[in-house]
Amino acid sequence: MDAAMTPSPSSHYNNQASLPSQSLRLSSLLEEAILEDINGYIFGAVEGFYDKYFVEKPWSNRTKIILQVLDLKFRDGRWTECYKLKTYSGFYKWLLRFQAIFLTGQDTQYKYSKAPSHHFGGSIVLSLPNESSWASVQVIGEFRSGTYKAGFLRLCGQAREVFASQPIRRFLHGFYVIGDMMELWVFDRSGLYSCDPFAISQHPDQLVNVMAGYFLMSHKERGGSTLMQEDINGNYIKYQLDASTSIANLYLDRQPIASTSTKDKNFISDGLVCYRARHSNSNKLDLVVKLKWRPTWGSFEKRILDLIKEKKVCGVSEPVFHGEFDSTKDLRGGLVFGSRLMFSNYDSRGSSATGILNYTEEVQSTSSQGTELEFAVPFKNSLFCCTVVSPIGRSLHTFETVSELLEAFRDAIKCHRSLYQDGKILHQEISDGNILICDSSSSSDPRGVLIDMEVVRELRKIAKKGEIIGAGRFMSIGELTGSTHTYRHDLESFLYVLLYVIICGGSEELPETSRLCDWTEGDQFQLGQMKQVDMQPEEFESIISEFPENLKNLSDLAKHLRRILFQGTTGGLWTGTDTSDEGTNALYENTIHAFESAINSTVNS
Repeated sequence: MDAAMTPSPSSHYNNQASLPSQSLRLSSLLEEAILEDINGYIFGAVEGFYDKYFVEKPWSNRTKIILQVLDLKFRDGRWTECYKLKTYSGFYKWLLRFQAIFLTGQDTQYKYSKAPSHHFGGSIVLSLPNESSWASVQVIGEFRSGTYKAGFLRLCGQAREVFASQPIRRFLHGFYVIGDMMELWVFDRSGLYSCDPFAISQHPDQLVNVMAGYFLMSHKERGGSTLMQEDINGNYIKYQLDASTSIANLYLDRQPIASTSTKDKNFISDGLVCYRARHSNSNKLDLVVKLKWRPTWGSFEKRILDLIKEKKVCGVSEPVFHGEFDSTKDLRGGLVFGSRLMFSNYDSRGSSATGILNYTEEVQSTSSQGTELEFAVPFKNSLFCCTVVSPIGRSLHTFETVSELLEAFRDAIKCHRSLYQDGKILHQEISDGNILICDSSSSSDPRGVLIDMEVVRELRKIAKKGEIIGAGRFMSIGELTGSTHTYRHDLESFLYVLLYVIICGGSEELPETSRLCDWTEGDQFQLGQMKQVDMQPEEFESIISEFPENLKNLSDLAKHLRRILFQGTTGGLWTGTDTSDEGTNALYENTIHAFESAINSTVNS
């Protein structure tokens, strides 16, 4: 063995290091949530996978040298050392020794989830040294001696945690070992896809190349963000308004003011995250940086924001910069994708050697997982966009007084009205992350603004049939049951956001016992039917009974809004839309007046 490859004592792996906490067995609810997230967005045995990520790389010469030094031996077509890797303990010990001998002096190290004596299985991740958080994890892995599905869902659970902690990560590498089979995976915001699985006993050279490759990859090759950088002043992004201006740095606040990843942790999502920001020559956080993966069919936000400015729409953030930096299509370039897959309703009894293909079935376009238009293409192509806007705002969940919260809702609804009636634009994605509280010293400035104009619809354009936009918990009954999206549906979403923020009570997480937790379960039609039941007077009383004691005084407002939205002229629960000028004005005015009355009551109490 080359002396240069003999590790020094200081570079040996720290046996006390462990990856972030994750239970060995997932709860049935978490398994269901993961399946809901990934089904229909899985691709197995993708052609070109191994070559794209592990062949002819800047570090390939080093892995070739490692293989020469190892001088792998075979007997009867099988690697003579493969028996040592049959258990989690054996696999990890081999990896530990491999790392210590060949991979010293790097900025990462492999860490394990359980003591290496645990034979059933466990997690192995590549992480930054001396750190034990999901924010430091670079590659995820799972070893399993049991059933395929259970271990695979744990691997997906790791991916959820990583993307929740690293919301602007471009993609994530992962590996799954079950028995003698090894399957390599990549996770991104549009789904997950794998290589053709291989047998470790027959292809130990691939095992070595992969485990060394993960270690030797650059930050970019591992899927890390290429947009955000760091210096002694903190995290920043570079931007340039146009060719005539110089490149400038925008420094981001440490914590985001809004993030979709922190709530449901679904990694197949838009990954929306918003930060307060400042120019490099200022200490004032007076900008908002919004980072998001948007669908390619969505509206171009800068053009929409410019149109809003031209139409003099009130209460909408003004654009400073907009740029597109990555696309799923480019990240997956050179790969050949087959059919979309989802887990079968039955447990396969075949060999795990065929990997994911043995446990899944093809998704038909009639699946509830998406529209026929979406499933007509190999995969969902998204664009990673950065939008910088002003004025500054903060999350609804950070409200300091009840009147501040109500004023933010009132002014956001006024903004929605101006957007719709003056700008002839329908927002379509009302959520707790798209309404911000504004801190302003002027009484004439709005206390709440709407952000996120990626999926708005100009009224001159015909709505796409069956198009579903937004988070299920905030979607209107009409949209969930197949109606074309209208302004009234957005006003209904404002009610759902209000209920959510009140019941969260200053947190961004619902109590586990909340009825609203069910508003993310099932397909869109089931969710629509569930909300129809929950908006009945008796059931609605059960929801407002969950209001925290300090917000009980908002019960009357919630009931008033329910009556305004759902009480039609024929009795029962009315979910239609009056599109006449008179009906539209009446609904907006009644809704705004309800908030103003509640604000006055709060101030005078």
